[in-house]
Amino acid sequence: RFLVPTDDIPVVGVCCPTDPKEPTYLVSVSEYGELNDHLAIPPGTRLDQGKNRGKIIDFLLMSRPLAVLVGTSGGFGSRLVHRKLTDLINEAVTRWNSRDIQGEDEDD
Repeated sequence: RFLVPTDDIPVVGVCCPTDPKEPTYLVSVSEYGELNDHLAIPPGTRLDQGKNRGKIIDFLLMSRPLAVLVGTSGGFGSRLVHRKLTDLINEAVTRWNSRDIQGEDEDD
């Protein structure tokens, strides 16, 4: 729990493992630091490829955080996760911003 509530600022935290046999976790927390939702990325898989890419983007679109915090206990791996998540976050923001744009082949 947070010592002081964050005044309804949605936050996603990322826990990077030090052991490559453990999953990477993304957690959405409330303004009081309580768990809202989580997503576990299986060990040995890449964040930015395949199903994981879509799952992470969907998780970000569902939780709509104002901040994504990456834990630094994973060392160099945390920096790598940060770089990959930055791209995924940018894609999620682009998708969110264009959610109401109608395609040319869609009906009114």
